[in-house]
Amino acid sequence: VALNEVLPSHERSAPFRLAEFTRFSWDKVRIVARLEPHNRTVECPFGWNWPSGERETLAASGLLSALMFARQGTIVKYLEVRNDEVAFRGTDSSLTPQTAVFTVGSNSDDSSAVILTLTSEN
Repeated sequence: VALNEVLPSHERSAPFRLAEFTRFSWDKVRIVARLEPHNRTVECPFGWNWPSGERETLAASGLLSALMFARQGTIVKYLEVRNDEVAFRGTDSSLTPQTAVFTVGSNSDDSSAVILTLTSEN
């Protein structure tokens, strides 16, 4: 199940714990909230791409985020999400399963994006 499919039904006042969404073991996650074409992180570490150049188009438009999950220093899962579906706020450093806790909200401009803001109650 994709993150953008789970979040719209999540209760807005309850915290969203990223570890409860994942079904694999990890000890750090790095969330790059906006991949940009001039940034080396735009390259997928596993060498795949979305069909029809969609990945490059999203990155060029500032609409691509990446979640890189690691276990003992090795990437175990890499997810990309569209910022117009799920947008992250306050994720400037690597997070642990205990600290990757977010408040779920939405844009005030009638956008369909779900906004995940890192909470301070970690």
